[in-house]
Amino acid sequence: MKKISAIILALTMVFSLAACGSSEQKPDSAPELQIASAEELLNSVWDKVSEDQKFPVAGGDMDNMQEDKAGNFSLENMDLVTSVLHLSQDTAASVSEAASMINAMNANTFTAVAVKLNEGVNAEEFVNAVKADVEGTQWMCGFPEYLVVYTVGDYVVYVIGAADLTTGVFKTAIETAYGENAHLALEQTLS
Repeated sequence: MKKISAIILALTMVFSLAACGSSEQKPDSAPELQIASAEELLNSVWDKVSEDQKFPVAGGDMDNMQEDKAGNFSLENMDLVTSVLHLSQDTAASVSEAASMINAMNANTFTAVAVKLNEGVNAEEFVNAVKADVEGTQWMCGFPEYLVVYTVGDYVVYVIGAADLTTGVFKTAIETAYGENAHLALEQTLS
């Protein structure tokens, strides 16, 4: 009887210790993604691009022009929104703010845009609208090779341009900057 009691007591202690050792403390929820603006989002991505992969860029519209980084882009002048951001008026109506960053030598080589979606806008539908708008663009001076679109919280980020810059440099940088919060929504050739 003493042997059985000792074995039961020993097993109880072993299971108690095993249970204590395996209790991991998990947070109640993941920290909420905090992005101050579309401009901050693009600049966070650009900061993750290695110096040897960077190229001259300019960001923003004429009133918010930035050299070597992203800048805010007003949504008030639809001609500029259509020609630079490649968004139709209907698509642009779904966003509250925008920022851009464009290759200083050739926009068809690299154009990155971040937009914040208005509350209640379906991200998947917006991504499909961006795709249709970009495909419907009348390109001058060459045709970009790729379109890559990510969602990051309430933002949609899309990049148009050469394969090595869109599917290579930019994808790596956004995934490094935002990790699992950066969700690849679309990647396709344009030519």
